[in-house]
Parts: sequence; structure tokens; C-alpha cells
Amino acid sequence: MPKTIEERVDRIEKIFWVIAAIAVIFGLSGAWGYKVISAAKNEIKEIEQNIEPLREFVNNADIFIETAKADITSAKNSSIEEIRSESDGFVLESIQKYSKNRLASTTTKGHIEKLGKHTALNLEVNKGEVIHAIYTGSANGSQFYYRVVDMSGNSKPMAGSVQVIMVPANSWRSITVTETFVAKQSGTIKLAIEFYKVDVSGKVKVFGSTLVASKIGTI
Repeated sequence: MPKTIEERVDRIEKIFWVIAAIAVIFGLSGAWGYKVISAAKNEIKEIEQNIEPLREFVNNADIFIETAKADITSAKNSSIEEIRSESDGFVLESIQKYSKNRLASTTTKGHIEKLGKHTALNLEVNKGEVIHAIYTGSANGSQFYYRVVDMSGNSKPMAGSVQVIMVPANSWRSITVTETFVAKQSGTIKLAIEFYKVDVSGKVKVFGSTLVASKIGTI
């Protein structure tokens, strides 16, 4: 059965010492002992010479493995960065497309002090798309009705929601109203908040007027 190099060396060394002991016990001639011992040493030396290239190969293999691991790690990290960069770009592009095609918002700077339509925004729609709009603001010393309307006429409200605010001077109250629209045709709709007078004073003093609209589905 084949033996490893280490096992062969170990066996030869044992033989070497056994022969040396026999030579001493039986008083064998120095020449005989020298020949046997010299032959054993030569065999060991030959084995060591064969071992050295193997040792060098193993060392080189270790260096190669470490270099390969470093290259793989570098390539992996580089790929991760490329993927992350591409992913970030894709996410950003998706958000931009979503914001452009599905979401629109606007805020009136300063404040509003008159009846009428305000805080208008435009949104591109396809026929049958459903749009949900939310309006918020803060009113002081005001009395008026308010609702979200489509100034383009390209959509129709599903709820026709109307709110009324009656808040005395020097008092603040948040105002909010929602409405859902269905696009009657493809094109641009123009949503706005409308303040109007019915049976109240019609006084308007609103700050932080904000209107947000988004597409929520298709019917």
C-alpha cells in the first residue's frame, strides 16, 4: 500500500538507528555499518530533495489562493458597488417617474384672503383612472365653504365632498377636505381648492394651503 513521504522518511530513520545499534552489539566492521548508514542517509536526502519542490509548490499554491481570494473579494465588492449604483439610479428614476405620472402637489406661499379657486395643480391622466385629492390648511377668523374641484372638466367627482369653516378672529383651526375623481378622458386635469360663500360671511384668511393628488387605480 503506498506510503506518504513523511511515513517513508520516518521508517528509514528507524532503520538507520536499528542498524547502528546492531553494528555496535555485534561488532560489525565500520565499513559495513558505514555503507548501510550511508545508503540510508542518501535515500533520506533524495526524499528531502523530492520534498523541497513539493514544499515550494505548496507555498506558491498558498500565495495563489490568497491572491485569488483577494481578487474575488475585490471583484465582489466592485460588483456590489456597481449593483448598488445601478439600483440607486433605478430607484431614483422610478420615483421620478412615479412622481411625474402618479403624484402631484403644490403649496401656496404666504396666505389666501379671498374667495375663489386656489392652489391649482396639473396631473396627466388616462381615461378611467381614479385620482384621490387631499387638501389641508390653517384658517383664522374665517367663514366659508370649501371643496376640491377639477377646473379642466376632464374628470368628475365621485363624492362631491364639501366642508364649511366658521372660526372667530384670533383663533386657528385646521381645515381639510378630500375628493376622489374619475378621468372622463385622457389628458390633463387641473385640480384646485375652491373657497365660496353660501350663507356665511365669506371672510377668508388661510395659511399653509396645500393640495396633494395621486392616482389610486383604474375603473
